[in-house]
Amino acid sequence: LAPARLTLDEDAYLFSPDPACLRPWHPDHFSHAYRALADVVGIEEPLKNLRHFNATQLLAAGVDLATTAGRLGHSDGGATTLKFYADWIPATDRKAAELLASDLDKIRAQAEGQQSPALTTLPRAQRPIAEVFESKPTSQVTYVMIEAALVEAISTGRLQPNDCVPQLSEIAEWFGVARSTAQRATASLEAQGHLRRSGRRRCVAQSPPPSGAERA
Repeated sequence: LAPARLTLDEDAYLFSPDPACLRPWHPDHFSHAYRALADVVGIEEPLKNLRHFNATQLLAAGVDLATTAGRLGHSDGGATTLKFYADWIPATDRKAAELLASDLDKIRAQAEGQQSPALTTLPRAQRPIAEVFESKPTSQVTYVMIEAALVEAISTGRLQPNDCVPQLSEIAEWFGVARSTAQRATASLEAQGHLRRSGRRRCVAQSPPPSGAERA
């Protein structure tokens, strides 16, 4: 300001069209200026969308959230950046879908070739108990009878390899016995190799031993 012999007042405005900063820019000035320039080159997006574009492109390019938020002036760790400024990009979405599909193809190939035991021994959902056992017994049941019923369900395919057997409380209620009796039956089948442990549940073994008829 010295060549114009002007001085800067203590309460001068930081953004002002006046050389001495005596009056501020109107809040809409830059929006109107941007629109005038954008119309010349055929840009339809409003000025505020440049911030959305900035955030979206940086995140899609792999720039970390903290850096992206810092460039936008967000000091809340990136919450505002993600909530209001990071838009969905079709190209990036396609890339994500292709990545997931590729991973699933690898898992399927491993499972089919049995290259990864962890993938082929995952337990399956439990079937309803009425589909496992043909009918409810009408006479007093022993644990040996429960064993036989489970082996029959396995041999006929009602229980497939990796199927979880019904819970002990369900077996006990179905056969009208104590829970300890159901526990004894399933523990015996586990010892024989018909069942295996999967966490706290018992599941059908992948290669159960042959039944008496098959051995004969």
